[in-house]
Amino acid sequence: MPRFSTTTFSLVLVRHPDGRFGVVQETDGRGLWISGGHVEEGESFEEAALREAQEELGVAIRLKGIIRVEHSLTGQKSARTRVIFVGEPLDPAAPLKTVPDAESEGGLWMTRDEVNAAREAGQTRGDDFVEIVNYIADGGAVYPLSVLTPEGAPLAPLPPRGPTAGSAPAAAGGAAAGASS
Repeated sequence: MPRFSTTTFSLVLVRHPDGRFGVVQETDGRGLWISGGHVEEGESFEEAALREAQEELGVAIRLKGIIRVEHSLTGQKSARTRVIFVGEPLDPAAPLKTVPDAESEGGLWMTRDEVNAAREAGQTRGDDFVEIVNYIADGGAVYPLSVLTPEGAPLAPLPPRGPTAGSAPAAAGGAAAGASS
């Protein structure tokens, strides 16, 4: 039977607490884009996202959630999967990368308006990066990291389903199950 292969990528949109976005200056004049690249052998999607942000932007980050998971057939025997994360810098005061290398020319903090202006000026690698920035700036959904788990991992606990014995319904002024004050 012919072998089927999937190429895997992790991308991460890094958002500074002040609202700016970490933008990579791609090598070889390819333009501005999001941190990301291939998931290396033995590496998880999360580990790849952390590594790519460090390599391309020069900043250590924490992942905050998942914007989306994409899976596309690229041929009869091949596919591509991208997991797009959102993250934030561990140290918001840390400078971004300024010395070019094989990974990137460096990193920039840019506002949404600056990213959109760069697209209009033809300076971005593609429109998908700009769409992701606009989606997050508009308050788009970010899903918990727990939606991406290894096979066989336990399912997340179910949320409480209503008032517990001895408590009044929340609408009647009582505390909802699991709520704390």
